[in-house]
Amino acid sequence: MEAIDNNLVSCIIPSYKRTDTLRRAINSVLKQTYKNIEVLIVDDNFNGDEYSEQVRNIVVSFDNPRIRLISQPMHINGAEARNAGVRAAKGEYIAFLDSDDEWAPNKLELQVQVLVQR
Repeated sequence: MEAIDNNLVSCIIPSYKRTDTLRRAINSVLKQTYKNIEVLIVDDNFNGDEYSEQVRNIVVSFDNPRIRLISQPMHINGAEARNAGVRAAKGEYIAFLDSDDEWAPNKLELQVQVLVQR
């Protein structure tokens, strides 16, 4: 696996009114066996509403430099939130995770191995 460790994976998690499951989603990314990741949380709530505040508080509570919060000026939709994450991403690869879902611990490792072999 050493040969693929240099490929940064940008994990984009859009969040719209799902703060109750967001922490679990973030943890599933941080627990990946593949470690060269950044996590972009895209706040797709209405600017300044209770959900935006909760998303910000959750991100800050992790105190992890690999996690970045991307704030939208207003709620648009999930597709635009994903696009905002892609625009901010620094990774060689992009992976999407919904805020109410979670990944198996070796998901990214397996996927990056397949991509590198191509």
